[in-house]
Amino acid sequence: MARLKPGQPHPSRVAAQYADDEVGQLAGIFDAYLQQMEQFIRREQEFTADDSHELRTPLTVINGASELLLENPDLPDRARRQIERIARAGERMSQMLESLLLLARETPTGEAAEQEPYQVEDVAMEVLEHHRFMVRDKPVTLRCDIVSGYQLSASRTALAIVLSNLLRNAINYTEAGEVVMQVADRQVEISDSGAGIPADELEHIFDRHYRGRNAHQAGSGIGLSIVKRICDRQHWHIDIHSEPGKGTTVTLKF
Repeated sequence: MARLKPGQPHPSRVAAQYADDEVGQLAGIFDAYLQQMEQFIRREQEFTADDSHELRTPLTVINGASELLLENPDLPDRARRQIERIARAGERMSQMLESLLLLARETPTGEAAEQEPYQVEDVAMEVLEHHRFMVRDKPVTLRCDIVSGYQLSASRTALAIVLSNLLRNAINYTEAGEVVMQVADRQVEISDSGAGIPADELEHIFDRHYRGRNAHQAGSGIGLSIVKRICDRQHWHIDIHSEPGKGTTVTLKF
């Protein structure tokens, strides 16, 4: 049994080596379980290899067509707003797909693959500019403070997904005031002056499909769950401090 590894082929089943006694029956149970594991892994591999391509293709068409339409200077304002919504939804779907694929490809040991180093502040600025449209219609200041740059060797996609989810949450729950993303040595901090999170909800915010009492935005409640899983895989630490009526501060430490 110690030589058997899920996802790796082996020449024969375990039970064939034993007589039809108690040990043989136990070996048969191991065989049945191993077969279920192999089927599960095969389905996962088929999704990441085939279905992800089929999902990316229509999303590429949606995003590309929206971009071309928005370049038309004669586009009526109402039509432009609707196309911008389509473009944002397409980009959101693309990011969610990347999140799921990133988690589906994680290794059994959870070890992160070697990545080309990059500057954290560059990713932070890109994410912030990408979400600036969310404060267009409300009195909220959105800014990024660079206390010090930091070079990180980890998945750039993973960092962008985590920061996007955290920033989007901060903006969604801030009706007035400011949302600040601060980059310092070995950490990124996102602070808002929003509604805050009650103490009894803080321990559940990373639970899958959990939505607090103040959740007024449409969503499935899996964003922070994905953030936590990505952080665990990358060996990052995430800490949240919040007070109702005073806002929330999320600190991501590398």
